[in-house]
Amino acid sequence: MPKLDVLCLGVGAGATAVYDPEGGCSSSFLLTVDAVPVLLLDVGLGVVRAALTCAGRLPDHVYISHNHTDHAGELPVLLAVESQRGAGLSVLAEPSVLNTLLTHRLHELRSTGRQLSDFGSFAACPAGQLHELGGGLALLPLKSRHAERCFGLLLYWQGQPLLGWSADSGYDAALYSALSVAPVLLLDGRPKATSEHAGYAQLAAAGEELLARLVQHPM
Repeated sequence: MPKLDVLCLGVGAGATAVYDPEGGCSSSFLLTVDAVPVLLLDVGLGVVRAALTCAGRLPDHVYISHNHTDHAGELPVLLAVESQRGAGLSVLAEPSVLNTLLTHRLHELRSTGRQLSDFGSFAACPAGQLHELGGGLALLPLKSRHAERCFGLLLYWQGQPLLGWSADSGYDAALYSALSVAPVLLLDGRPKATSEHAGYAQLAAAGEELLARLVQHPM
């Protein structure tokens, strides 16, 4: 059985990597299989350096939840540099998110006069549909509650749910329930709840509710 690990590269908020001298990089997670990086979840500010420091190399696949700078800010630089090294990175996102990335976030690459396909490949992953990554991995995007269109995901390994990730999201009981089919959950939270980020107290209550449901209806 391969060894799967999730590395937390950072949990920074929107301005953390820019203004906080002691702050880490933006919120991002790296999935490794037998210590080999296979999937990066979001690539905000400081993420590429953190991934290289922790894992020594970047994965072939990058999933972008939404276009906010602290989740997609380093994508143009990442694609430009890795394409020069001959690395064919695959960028994955829900179709509306991918369209925003291609039109706005990656405009600086388009302005070179080159085709975006010169920098990497781009795959639209519709919400609620399983997208195979190869090697036994697959992902299923799920819409979160955020000002910008944003999609977390369920990650599958050999057909079984492995990890549920909310991405940025305000409190959303339906989303948490959908993610809870996985044995491990990564949920966005802040000390104080807002419409775009759940509060710690809300997440604690949601966790108790999900656990109670599991006791009553074991999987």
